[in-house]
Amino acid sequence: VESVSNVYGAAFDVDFDSTKMTYDGYAAGSFLEHDGSGVAYLISPQPGKLVVGISRQGAVSGVSGSGTLVTLKFRATGSSSVTFSNTSLKDPSNQAISGITWNGGTVTVQ
Repeated sequence: VESVSNVYGAAFDVDFDSTKMTYDGYAAGSFLEHDGSGVAYLISPQPGKLVVGISRQGAVSGVSGSGTLVTLKFRATGSSSVTFSNTSLKDPSNQAISGITWNGGTVTVQ
């Protein structure tokens, strides 16, 4: 994330070509955990999609700034576009944070 304010959690889907990419795990990000607060990660793999939920735990404030929410790991055997859908960042009151742009990309295997 870049230049965000008061983020408590995130929910999004990652869409990809499952004939060319396989989900292989995740590494916790540092953005929501920066002050030592606990963070829950829920990642549900489905064919061609990951459903991702990330949330700070407890009565803590949101986080502002820039950093990594989560690192998603894949095994790729061919090139595939990667897109985001069903995206939202939430504040500590579980309200959607507006004005957020999500950018996908392409995985290229050479």
